[in-house]
Amino acid sequence: MTQVGDVLGTPGYMSPEQARGEKATLRSDIFSLGVLLYEMLTGWPPFKRKTVLATMAAVERDSPTPVRDARPEVADELAAVVGKCLE
Repeated sequence: MTQVGDVLGTPGYMSPEQARGEKATLRSDIFSLGVLLYEMLTGWPPFKRKTVLATMAAVERDSPTPVRDARPEVADELAAVVGKCLE
């Protein structure tokens, strides 16, 4: 049985609160959806780093390259939705 403080999941798809070992919320699901959409649109995950710990730190503190910078052909509205999910 998991408890608050346990870290479970795939690091690059975790929300910042999950990476900190806090309880997942509805916002966590929205963030993870944003990660999936970002990866589908750009071809790479937004927070992938060389190690698991570096990836978790990036989820916590970094902003990914904006979708339109990576793929200018993506509609502004869709890029905005992805950006909002990752806030």
